Amino acid sequence: MRDEDKTREQLLKDLLTLRALLARAEKGVPTERPGLPTERLPLAYVRFDGEYRVLDWNPAAEAMFGYSRGEMVGEVLLDRILTQPMDGQLREVLRRLHAGDMQAHSVNENRTKDGRVIICEWFNTPLLDAEGRFAGAVSLARDVTDERRTAERLAESQRRFRAVFENSLEAILLMDDAGRYVDANPAACQFLGYTRDELVRLGVADVTPEVDRDRIPELMSQFLAAGTQHGEYTLACKDSSTREVEYRAVAHILPGLHVSALRDVTDRKQAE
Repeated sequence: MRDEDKTREQLLKDLLTLRALLARAEKGVPTERPGLPTERLPLAYVRFDGEYRVLDWNPAAEAMFGYSRGEMVGEVLLDRILTQPMDGQLREVLRRLHAGDMQAHSVNENRTKDGRVIICEWFNTPLLDAEGRFAGAVSLARDVTDERRTAERLAESQRRFRAVFENSLEAILLMDDAGRYVDANPAACQFLGYTRDELVRLGVADVTPEVDRDRIPELMSQFLAAGTQHGEYTLACKDSSTREVEYRAVAHILPGLHVSALRDVTDRKQAE
């Protein structure tokens, strides 16, 4: 299980625990007593009233935002941790909270005591009074800044790869562990004579002359074990012609995904 999945699983457990405590409170069972898990929660725990004044602030919230419990209790939460005037997205979350929506969660930027801007994922449970009016909320928050920035960097890398992939003059093919093609750039399609939709239904064996197909399992095994491979290869095009290529391949650019780049050397080989 990935670390992110483990964190989310723990978050759901913590939410269930807190909602059980809220249910006990609604039945008259006190919830402000030693032994409750809020002090030990790895997530920031914030409880505030209908005016957004902080009523409780656990050690994880202190560590995340830099404010001690003494500094925050009685203060208006939004005045301390918002990075800018309230935007439409946050207004909608607050509207849903006031309506008693148990799924009024959000991801937004917050400011710490020392002025840093962090991205927090908030899970909010609204509290209603006996007449069903909004009386505050219990919120859990976790800092997802690193996760978001890593995801942004990955997305940017993917955009750059896609730009190179689509515009390269070299034929580039992506394949899976079984040697089946999962993508092909325009140069590869033009070179082999297939459309992209046709190529993604084929594999290495389908573009290899029959006489050479027995080599494929050994070559694939060596390639996946070594992580890289280069050499010369004969390819069979859609029109039944064969072309000689020099290829360079890199395994595991993503789990189960491998890339190869081809350069046509048929004319050079024939001249030799």
